Amino acid sequence: MQSCDQPWGYVLEGTDCDDTDPWTRPGGTETIDGRDEDCDGRIDNHTAVWDDDGDCYCEAEDCLGSEGHCDGLSGGDCDDRDSAVAPSMEEHCGGTDEDCDGQIDEDRAINASTWWQDGDGDGFGETDSSQVSCTAPSGYVPFDGDCDDGDSTVWPGGTEWCDGIDHDCDGEVNEGDSADARTWYPDGDGDGFGADAGASVSCDEIVGYVSVGGDCDDQDAALEPSVSWYPDADGDGYGEAGASPSVCAPANATDVDDNSDCDDSAVNVYPGATETYADGVDQDCDGADTIWVQVEVGDDDNACALDSNGAVHCWGDDDFGEVSDAPTSHGFVQLSVGGSHACAVDQDDVVHCWGRDTDNESYPPTAAIAQVEVWGTGSCGLLVSDQTVTCWGDDDFGEVSAPAESAMTLIDLASSFGCGLTGAGGAVVCWGSDTYDQVSSTPSGAFTVLSTGYRHACAINASGILSCWGSDGEGQLADLPSTTYRFVDVSVGSSGTTCAVDTLHRVYCWGDSGYLASEPSGSYQSVSVGSDQAACAVGTDGSLTCFGFGSSTVVQEAP
Repeated sequence: MQSCDQPWGYVLEGTDCDDTDPWTRPGGTETIDGRDEDCDGRIDNHTAVWDDDGDCYCEAEDCLGSEGHCDGLSGGDCDDRDSAVAPSMEEHCGGTDEDCDGQIDEDRAINASTWWQDGDGDGFGETDSSQVSCTAPSGYVPFDGDCDDGDSTVWPGGTEWCDGIDHDCDGEVNEGDSADARTWYPDGDGDGFGADAGASVSCDEIVGYVSVGGDCDDQDAALEPSVSWYPDADGDGYGEAGASPSVCAPANATDVDDNSDCDDSAVNVYPGATETYADGVDQDCDGADTIWVQVEVGDDDNACALDSNGAVHCWGDDDFGEVSDAPTSHGFVQLSVGGSHACAVDQDDVVHCWGRDTDNESYPPTAAIAQVEVWGTGSCGLLVSDQTVTCWGDDDFGEVSAPAESAMTLIDLASSFGCGLTGAGGAVVCWGSDTYDQVSSTPSGAFTVLSTGYRHACAINASGILSCWGSDGEGQLADLPSTTYRFVDVSVGSSGTTCAVDTLHRVYCWGDSGYLASEPSGSYQSVSVGSDQAACAVGTDGSLTCFGFGSSTVVQEAP
């Protein structure tokens, strides 16, 4: 019907396929009842008996039709909206039950992965222990090939080390590409340094190879990288200390591998060269010119001197080994010489004695000694512990019977008596024979220098004033220098001769000086008189001068 207004009981749409049933209309809901409720020309489609997704399966056991072109229909479709889901479909990993068996992502899914058990947590599992699954089981990883699943440092592609373990699982150990493999260099000359050319990397040492390269001439063992070569301008075999070296090989044919020469312009100056004493030149390159620091003349035409290196040098008569038996080592700090034996103190306060030993004069005590003095066949020393005097050897006149209770700063020993300066003020204390009042007539006051002889003794106080006492048979007291002189050292000989050094460093001698030549000229710091045949003095420059009777071996053989 056509009309401008809608008649009662009419509508604009005329597509209803059954106008007697209000539930049947285009877009209606289809049910399994043999009717076409949605007016699409198909009966019971979009229901469980109809294959809506065209995969030839419906949801019910018996199917009525399909949206696809199927030769036959089967029931059991669990999702009739997805043509990829049906009982005949293959299962895939992805969270969908494609084969409608009520399970998802089964191990039999066609795209399930193989997983290998990883016991050591290094990301690689054992090849013989695997599972197939859509997701990784606990303790399993997607890579296999681990050749030791109990060691997390072992896995395919692992870092190889020189430890006998196959870390990278390639079937080999200690390979050349190991992280700690060493470079070895061929050592043709056996000097411990190899040539860089021909180097090889290996975990193990290679026969004929060494671990250090850089050899500049692998056919000459003298030319290798640890050796520096220095110019030797004076040709003494020692190179200049401050010169820039050439390394491995000499730049010039005259270069040497020692740079300890302290003067490369003087051929007689080099380490170990013979030192010329007190000449201002350090010939042996020990850091200073060697000088004399003490000289002692004995009463048997013999003498010893101590140099700045602590070496003892003896010369003159050698009747009892007082020269030939002298110590050859260094490190001595003080010495004393008698007629037939001598003693010296080393830097460790140990006394060494040599020469005659008739009365055990050459067997000192083991105690630490600060100063030693000898004469005749007796010896005394100052103990380090308390500065008291200890003596050994012959004691015919009581000369080795010093007062044990007195602490001394200095002692001196003659053939029949001894004297010392007390630590409490420098007073003179003497002991032994007093035949010439050499013990009982000691001067009063404080003294700093002391020397004893056969019959008399002398001392110098802090003002440089000289005092002597005892015998005056040869003018040793009467001929004293004027009191206007001031002295720094004095030495009393064995038979009345006395020499002293004044503050102007001049030597004066008096008394029984018939065998002494005139005093030496020059500048001196100390003097020593032995017998009346000879004396020696140490110069302010460290030189040594001996004077007196011309035939004396002390004078003739002085160094």
